[in-house]
Amino acid sequence: MAKRFTPPDIAAILARGTFDDLKGTFEDEHLECKKAPYQLQHEHQKYELAKDVSAIANRSARTGSDGGYLLLGVRTERSPEYHKDLVVEVSPYPQALVNPEDYYKILGARLLPVPEGIDIRWYLSTADAERGIVGIMIPRQPADRWPIVVTKVLDEPETEIVSGSSIAYFERRGEHAEPMGPADLQRLLRDGQRTDAFEQRLDAFYDQLRGLENRTPAPAGPSEAVQLYRDRRNAAIAVAGLEGRPVFALTAAPIDTIVLPTLFRGRDDPLVRLLAHPPALRSSGFDLPEGEMQIVEGRLRRKASPRMLLECWRDGTIVFVTRANDYLCWAMQQLTPGKLRINPLALVESAYVFAMLAQQVYTDHSSPQPRAVEFGLTFFRMESGGSRAVLTPHRLKSVATQLALDAREAPGATHEIREQITPPWKPAQVAYQLLRALYTWFGFDEDAIPYAANEDGARVISREEILRDG
Repeated sequence: MAKRFTPPDIAAILARGTFDDLKGTFEDEHLECKKAPYQLQHEHQKYELAKDVSAIANRSARTGSDGGYLLLGVRTERSPEYHKDLVVEVSPYPQALVNPEDYYKILGARLLPVPEGIDIRWYLSTADAERGIVGIMIPRQPADRWPIVVTKVLDEPETEIVSGSSIAYFERRGEHAEPMGPADLQRLLRDGQRTDAFEQRLDAFYDQLRGLENRTPAPAGPSEAVQLYRDRRNAAIAVAGLEGRPVFALTAAPIDTIVLPTLFRGRDDPLVRLLAHPPALRSSGFDLPEGEMQIVEGRLRRKASPRMLLECWRDGTIVFVTRANDYLCWAMQQLTPGKLRINPLALVESAYVFAMLAQQVYTDHSSPQPRAVEFGLTFFRMESGGSRAVLTPHRLKSVATQLALDAREAPGATHEIREQITPPWKPAQVAYQLLRALYTWFGFDEDAIPYAANEDGARVISREEILRDG
């Protein structure tokens, strides 16, 4: 049975050295686990250490709540039952692998201000007299310590030549260290939440930046949105009550770290209105769900209806999931009884309108605009009566479709397609790339894709061709 421990509970386990008691514990806002110590010879690991400590400290300072622990030598896995990370293994190691002084020095150099009272300690295991794990304790932080920002000089890994500088703010939300981007910091200042203490720390912070001259920003790594969107998609399937059923999903996640700064404003905000009324090609088409989206845990907005779900995360992840036999296979059951026969118009139109929504979100409401977006199209459990999903390479209203000519069964019941798109993207282009990958997976030639046309020398999905059948 899964457990949730408070910081005093964790402190007691560490003091006893009974680390197996941690197994089955949720990661949450008070607990972050790493399967091994930070590899401090690497710059990105130094940054990770500062990020993880500051995230717990910032939540404590801003909300007045308890701090928490970072445990090194404790491995977690995603639980399919709870959709959270649970401790599954503890791997003690010799004390010599970690020098707490190195950790203190990095935190002193990377955090402004440094959290109060941090205690980095190696705890001996009762099961092995020569091994243990490291616990980094971040106590409750005073309010005037907030915000704690991560400052960093970016070095070339081999030459150690200074090449740039960066700043960041992180706060623990649930089991993740969520970043706050420049747009959110700007909003805090604009909304009058700039205290004298905050102002003094920002001034000191900018003084540090002014000392870093002639720097060029280093390229950003993969965003958390890209790393987590599959977990979010799977959790959305569970929220929609679609586990064990055939599912069709569309996803989008920016490659860069971005923020949608107005996602949690009122219903009159343009982004909030866009999500409540997603773009459509026609009346009563194969559209995305409409209606006011609810805020969930301060991390996303979500709209769930009986057969589908749409959600948008603050870091730019967009997820659409639906029950495939009611949506993707609509009106096709009578043509092929007992089989999941894909409606080609539903497939093409839904991909097109999803791409329209993503384009408007990232073009008009993202800060900054992403340099690339990973779009996904996924089938889950697309089989019925022992047969996998069936697709024909023809338009919905064609005789060939009615007669199931050239129909092919899917090579598998579950399949994910990922396409990375760079701007300036068009919905017609995004939809075509996703569908090209899907149709060729079924074994069809590209020129067999219905509702496609040539535009500026390239093949795209044609809005006009969709409307002709609609």
